[in-house]
Amino acid sequence: MNEFRKRIKMRVILGGLFCALLMIPNVVLNFLVERSDFTGFVMGFFVASEAIVIVLMAKYVATLRSEEELKKLYIKETDERRIAIRTQAGRTGLCIVFGTLIIAVLIS
Repeated sequence: MNEFRKRIKMRVILGGLFCALLMIPNVVLNFLVERSDFTGFVMGFFVASEAIVIVLMAKYVATLRSEEELKKLYIKETDERRIAIRTQAGRTGLCIVFGTLIIAVLIS
């Protein structure tokens, strides 16, 4: 369980680093680039990405404080049935995407 705790701590650290790195383009777009629809879209995308990562970081920090929650998360992430279902769904989704791309290439 200590190994899993270290992995969760690393996720929190990398999430914080990711948020810090996403602040740089936001500052540049906000202060150094002329505003347009594109810059607004990019800034919104970055802010939304940061918000998602912050929510995940808060979830992981709360999990690290409770041994019971840590155990629940460990079971959830290592459940073999769930992993198999995700693998199958991903495989099917990938086939659909590739088929759509092939049709789009042939049409254009």
